[in-house]
Amino acid sequence: MTGSQPPATDSASAPSVQRSPLTVVEWICALLLTVFILGLAGFRQAVRGEVWRDETACIQLALMPTIADIWNNFEHEAFPPVFHFLLRAYLLTFGVSPLALKAFGAMVLALLIAAMWYRALLHEGRPPLLGLCLLGLNPLILIWGATLRGYGLACVFIVLTFTTLAPGPWWNRRGWAFWGLVCAIGSVQCVLQNSCLLFGIGIASALVFAVQRGWKKAALVLGIGLLSALSIAPYLPRYLHADWRQLVQQSQGTIGEQLQLQFDGFQFVLMQPYPWVFGVWVAILGLGMIAAVSPWIVRSASQAEPPVPLRTYGLLTLLIACGAFFLFLFCLNYRPRPWYYLPLLAVLACCADALFVRLAHKDWFRVMRLLVVLALLVLIPWGTFERLKYRLTNLDLAARILEERADPDDLILVSPWYFAVSFNWHYHGAARWVTLPILGKLDFHRYDLVRARMISSHPLDDLEEELETTLKSGHRVWVVGSLMPIPADGPKHYAPAPDPQVGWNEEAYTVSWIEQITAFMKTHIQSVGVVEFPDEGPVGNAEDISLIHCSGWRN
Repeated sequence: MTGSQPPATDSASAPSVQRSPLTVVEWICALLLTVFILGLAGFRQAVRGEVWRDETACIQLALMPTIADIWNNFEHEAFPPVFHFLLRAYLLTFGVSPLALKAFGAMVLALLIAAMWYRALLHEGRPPLLGLCLLGLNPLILIWGATLRGYGLACVFIVLTFTTLAPGPWWNRRGWAFWGLVCAIGSVQCVLQNSCLLFGIGIASALVFAVQRGWKKAALVLGIGLLSALSIAPYLPRYLHADWRQLVQQSQGTIGEQLQLQFDGFQFVLMQPYPWVFGVWVAILGLGMIAAVSPWIVRSASQAEPPVPLRTYGLLTLLIACGAFFLFLFCLNYRPRPWYYLPLLAVLACCADALFVRLAHKDWFRVMRLLVVLALLVLIPWGTFERLKYRLTNLDLAARILEERADPDDLILVSPWYFAVSFNWHYHGAARWVTLPILGKLDFHRYDLVRARMISSHPLDDLEEELETTLKSGHRVWVVGSLMPIPADGPKHYAPAPDPQVGWNEEAYTVSWIEQITAFMKTHIQSVGVVEFPDEGPVGNAEDISLIHCSGWRN
């Protein structure tokens, strides 16, 4: 390569895509894949049922009387206040009907697919195939990405951020840095863990620009990252000073055990809908990394190939973003949940395409990519389809039954307490209801109130009094949620938190409280019956509850 030749770029290798038969096949395959994913998304919204407790928490927080109320309570949910402001605007505009709530999820999934198309057309000038297939056929994206929470929009914005901050000729366009800033700030305003992915994306892009001696562009990228970090700085004290965070953290273990726990959670996401899909992800990303670094390792001394920006960017993003993301989860130390990993999954799907960008114009690779996508399109969908059929909750069915059957003087016990967030949204009957333990009305998750019960010496006395009064007066008690088998040695009792055995483990205290109330009711209640729900489809384990009616009192 002579000094007069311009440096190689990914887009320079194929500034325009020739209209060959292979290109036509790629477009047809990508369009069919897109229609198929949209069809799965539509099917999911049609059968998903009503909103469950994590969604109702976001809805009820977003619909608080004033914006100030949202600001004063946002730390109780997982998302910065800007997301709740956006959700509030949507709900006030379109309402809270089941159709409007489902339309929100469908819209987010459509935006995610559009973002994947945008990335592919901008970076490669070709339709998306591999990344779109891996991401769009994952049932967890279609389920949890379409709920009324911030994770779906977080995926959309992180894909746009990956796209806009990537090094390439598009940076010569006027206003591009501002567009990148909008995407970056949007990503961190959806979920805080996107800040780790943005860190990886920003450092990767800045390093590539620095190697190319594009110092101004590198500085712009770092400036975008800094401004995005400043945009979430006001929230951090509220999160860090919340003393109830210790209730939802894992018990302390070794560093290796904590990292293994987080990796197992992410592996579960990659294994959807079949365990062997994890191997597909590993193979594609592994081969992509080899394809990205091989020109630097095996090259002719007389014809050295310069680094290709996009593949280097994809490789660095993969390594740095994954490391930063898992470090964040390690420090957070929360119990792994599938939805935590969705934004990382979206970044990996983008990296899968970027790693192979050097080969994207070679016919043999394009044929192989088409064959892989078609194979996945044949093998994966049935498993995805089966997982999409499950409702997220049946608590709405319980609420409907109680509105019809519960008398005004009956008492409804929501057990355990966190089901009350959903019950508060779905139930509109006359009967009074309380939580186990009694926490009052819950619009969203209130671990601060749970903590107050955990440090109490007698957390259940008032509830037992309520149950006794209702049953002695001849009225019924309805239990929404679950009771638990009593251990052979009796229900567990813990000292006011932190207990020497379980510390601040909220789950252990909650199980103990349920066992104690179960024992109390078994001792004093004369008649117990289980109410059957109408068959409206299978229910997932997120919120699969029972409905029990109790009557009669014995001393």
